[in-house]
Amino acid sequence: MVEIGICFMIPNQFGQVLHTLLKDILEIPSTWRINEHAEILKMSSDGEPADLLPNNVILKNTDMEHYLSQETYPIMISFFIYFSEQPPYPVIKDIGEFLASPCDIAVCISDSTQVIVTAKDAGLLDKVKDKMEKISFSNLRYVDQGEDSLMLS
Repeated sequence: MVEIGICFMIPNQFGQVLHTLLKDILEIPSTWRINEHAEILKMSSDGEPADLLPNNVILKNTDMEHYLSQETYPIMISFFIYFSEQPPYPVIKDIGEFLASPCDIAVCISDSTQVIVTAKDAGLLDKVKDKMEKISFSNLRYVDQGEDSLMLS
């Protein structure tokens, strides 16, 4: 089987976990599509949680770098990352759609702790996996190309 992704668990807390994991990807000129049911919080200036990102938006990597460099608390969100400057930038529903799309990387978080990262470039996936192992996240599982129905949003 061809490995195209990894699943793992992250801590259920505010922090910069996403920024740390995605730093190498954030440095690549890209377009990020946020799904229509995004829930990711930041700590506001008054000390209360507030929405970090609007739903169903398209942003450049420099904008995402700004957002993810803050203390965040991901609840449920999917990022679809495109290295092409040419739209369309569709929302991807599952691995089958990911493989057939121009999307280069999909990052999906559910239940505040479960993360799936899929990538068409094995080198980028290895970088995320290496960071994940250094931070000692748990429950690593590989996603292979045959898991067409695995949901990504």
